[in-house]
Amino acid sequence: MDSKKIRKIIIAALIIGLMNIGSLLPVLSAENLKPRLNLKTTAEKEIIKIIDGKKVTQNITVDEAKSGDIIVYTIEYKNEGMSAATDAFIIDPIPQGTRFIENSAAVNENVSLLFSIDCGSTFGAWPLKIKSKKSDGTIEEKNAPVESYTHIKWVFSKVMPGEAGKLKFKVKMY
Repeated sequence: MDSKKIRKIIIAALIIGLMNIGSLLPVLSAENLKPRLNLKTTAEKEIIKIIDGKKVTQNITVDEAKSGDIIVYTIEYKNEGMSAATDAFIIDPIPQGTRFIENSAAVNENVSLLFSIDCGSTFGAWPLKIKSKKSDGTIEEKNAPVESYTHIKWVFSKVMPGEAGKLKFKVKMY
């Protein structure tokens, strides 16, 4: 084979190779390199059963809930993107007709937990404070009643590609 034929074969192979690389470009686009948090939320009713004389707590699918029932919300997350998600957050409303159960929100490493009593307009750490004017005109600051909590916010410092986890909180039906 002479050098011209070899050169043509190499050039054809390079062109085919470039065409194949071109088909990978959408996969490597800037959009696909971004973090992508996928979320799945489930609600289950917490029940207590007696098994072998011991109280055992179990979660079952919620078909219906009544006053006094405890509902466990689980938010599963996964970063399906190709880069870390930084300063990401998840906000979940506390459903109407329920009361947040104090200390029931599960937190993972690198996650901060914040709460709102104003429908998600502002957030702060537990316990949130409210101010009220007393009859003598002075301002009194006290802990907000748990019934006034409206939203929970989890703030992640970083969620690495492929990283997954679960966040949970409980409410009581009233």
